Amino acid sequence: SNVGYYLSTDAIWDAGDVYLNYYSGGTLAASGNAYKSLALTIPGATAPGNYYILYFADYSNLVTESIETNNVASVAIIVSVANTDLIIQSPAVSTSTVVAGNSITGSCYIYNQGNTSASSSNVGYYLSTDAIWDGADVFLTFSSGSALAATTSSYRSATLTIPGATTPGNYYILYFADYSSLVAE
Repeated sequence: SNVGYYLSTDAIWDAGDVYLNYYSGGTLAASGNAYKSLALTIPGATAPGNYYILYFADYSNLVTESIETNNVASVAIIVSVANTDLIIQSPAVSTSTVVAGNSITGSCYIYNQGNTSASSSNVGYYLSTDAIWDGADVFLTFSSGSALAATTSSYRSATLTIPGATTPGNYYILYFADYSSLVAE
């Protein structure tokens, strides 16, 4: 009762389908069944698109059967591009008014909205005169984070000291996910 697993562009097995793995099973009684389960790895060079996983009973043709043409079943899958995309959610500060030279607490969630784990999840905090990050913004500090699985988030907070020479006025605290570009996004 062996089962071969293949990756295919259609629901019909042919010699061009990509062999993935097999499950070796024992003797199967008449009208019997057996549950097979196996982790399958889609080859890394597979182009994104619509595919089928083919389940091929007796794929090596070891059993003489009365009907040899009904051995393949399929399940449709989508192969997508692996991506990581870190974003900031729910940024907040402990107070919206602070005297230059003093500190406030900044907090947020960093979220990986991609489909692949991020190797790190650091957040940089900047003081800015507008809501858009650029090279003129003042780096305050960062909070480091380890790997972040796809579609998960992690809480970050840091003490943000406003430089003593900051001219009084209205500013923004910018929260910058992966501020040092350690993760390919």
